[in-house]
Formats: sequence, structure tokens, C-alpha cells
Amino acid sequence: MDRNMNRFYILLNILTFAAAAVNTGSHSLCSVATFVVGETPFPEFTVLMMLDDILVTYYDSVVEKTVMKVDLQLNEENQKFADMIFGALHVEMRDRANFLKRHFNYTNGVQTEQRIECCELLSNNKPGGMKMFDAFNGLNGMERDYNVHRHALHTETKWPIVFDTVKLEYNKKLYAYFLHPVCIEALERALKELKNHIFRKVKPRVRLLMKPYDSGGARVSCLATGFYPRHINLTLLRNGQPVSEHLVSGGELLPNGDGTYQMRKSLEISAEELQQKHNYTCTATHLSLDNKLDIHWDYDPGPPIAVIASTVLLVILVCVIAPIAGFIVWKKRRVVSRTSSQSDYSAASTTEEKELEDLKN
Repeated sequence: MDRNMNRFYILLNILTFAAAAVNTGSHSLCSVATFVVGETPFPEFTVLMMLDDILVTYYDSVVEKTVMKVDLQLNEENQKFADMIFGALHVEMRDRANFLKRHFNYTNGVQTEQRIECCELLSNNKPGGMKMFDAFNGLNGMERDYNVHRHALHTETKWPIVFDTVKLEYNKKLYAYFLHPVCIEALERALKELKNHIFRKVKPRVRLLMKPYDSGGARVSCLATGFYPRHINLTLLRNGQPVSEHLVSGGELLPNGDGTYQMRKSLEISAEELQQKHNYTCTATHLSLDNKLDIHWDYDPGPPIAVIASTVLLVILVCVIAPIAGFIVWKKRRVVSRTSSQSDYSAASTTEEKELEDLKN
């Protein structure tokens, strides 16, 4: 079961990010549907609707409702239409998943079928094509590619599913007169109503970090976080020259919880290389930046140990010894002051008593 659930998570992440992997200037609207066979804490069937990389709505088979996640509203008619479309997809994927489970002779555990279907609006605001990928237990089994300019539908399958001429012609008309027009219309409307989300620009926060190892080496990491949109170029340079990609680890684009993204690239440095005092630079280019951003790290062995020791002693003197010495001086002065006051009082009292005695006489 753990293996199948790992496939579930991995494929869901791949499909979700694939929904946002469009060319700069173009936009996509994708549905990511998942049907689960077996006992899990998840709903049997869910659909995520992604505008580029923003989740705009989802369908939950438990409540059988389409739920909006951002500033989009569905009137009653559109709500019923969406619920009907996703409900029909639920039935289709359930039948397909059970068929494939029997075909591959799976008897126990959790099985998953996932389908991603996307339409695209090109950078010139012209409708692009529409593609569909269907996978079972993490293995792609069927693809459909609708070419809107040629009105052609290419279907490729690895499963024991036969498409005769009549069925292929039906599917082509289904894409040409229903699926593609509806998807493009929904994409254009979503872009208009969610332009503040889609077209926003958030600058990356870039840091160049070095983590030393006990062995004497270190790891240099270039971290960019908090940026949107997701496209970013992050480069590690050594002495002004880009480090070879095969030496760099990381580079995966990861989402933050606030809708922005982060990326990290790291380089392992041996103790010998560290002694060569190379200079490292992290360079980032992003749509939110007018120019590329360069963050430098220059090798600095640090101040001599004698300077460090004298600095520490000075801090101790100022912060600890000086206040104690001041307190002792203040206490001594207070004692002297009290003693002097008492002597003056005694002398004054003696003088007053003598004067009273003289008056009596």
C-alpha cells in the first residue's frame, strides 16, 4: 500500500506542475482528476482545476459539488453544469479504473487512475490545442492530442482499449464542438477575473549561504524564495564563471504556502578547494527584476585569533567588570556619606545642649 500511495503522491505532484508548465506569455487551464480504488483517507474521486499554477476550483465526490477556491463565482446554471460534467467524469474513470484493475490482476492494495487534460491560450491570445494524459498506478497508458488548426485528433493507447473508426470520429467531434470550446471560454473568463492573481509579480529574496563541515569542507547554497511567477533562472558562479551543472545539486522548483515559489542550488566544496579562497556568486533573473540580481560571497578567513581574544576581553570588561566596579564605588561613597552626616548631626546636637545650659545659668 505504501508503494502505491507514493505513486499517488508523486504522480499528483507531476501532473499539478505539468499544468503550470506553459511557455512564457501563454496560459493553460487544466483539470487534474484522481480516482482511487481501495481504502484511503482521501475521497474516491476528486478534480482540481488549475489556471496556470493557481488552484481555482475543485470537485469532491463526497459532497458531489464544485467548490470555488478564488475570486470566481458560479451562478446556479453554471454550478449544475460543472457538477454534471465532473459527475460524468467520475463514472467514466470509475469504470476505467475497475477494468484496468481486473486486466492487470490487482487484487489487494490501493490503485489509482489519474487524468490531466489541458487547453492552452497562446501568447497572441489565439486558442492553442488540447491534450489529455491518462495514467494508472503511475504508468501512462493513453494520450490524446487535439490540433485545433487541423481539426485533427491523435490518440495513442498502451491499454487493451480498441478505438474503431466510428469511436475516433465521435471523439474528434466531441473535442471540436464541445470540450475545446468550453475549455477555452472558461480559460478566457478566468484570466479576466483573476488577472490580479495571474499577472502579479513578486521579487525573489536571494541569499548565498555557506555551511562548513567538520571534515573541513563546506556547502555553498544559492537560495531564492518568495517569488512569482514561477519562472526563474538561478546560477551559481565561481570566480565569475558558471559552475558546471553536473556539480550542482538541487534546482527543483518548490511551492511556498503563500502561493509563491522557492528554488535552491548547492555546491559541495572540499577542504582543499576552500583553502584556494574562491569567490562565489549567486545570480538570479526574474520577471519582477529590472536587472539580474547578484549576491556575492567572498572568502574571508576571519580576524586573527589575538584580535578575537582582545575583543572578547573588552566585551567582558565593559559588560561585566565595569558595572560591578561602579556598584562597589557607589556603595563606598554612600557609606562615607552616611558617616559624615551622622558626625555633623552629633556635633550640632552637642552645641545646642551647651547653649541651653548657658541660658539656664
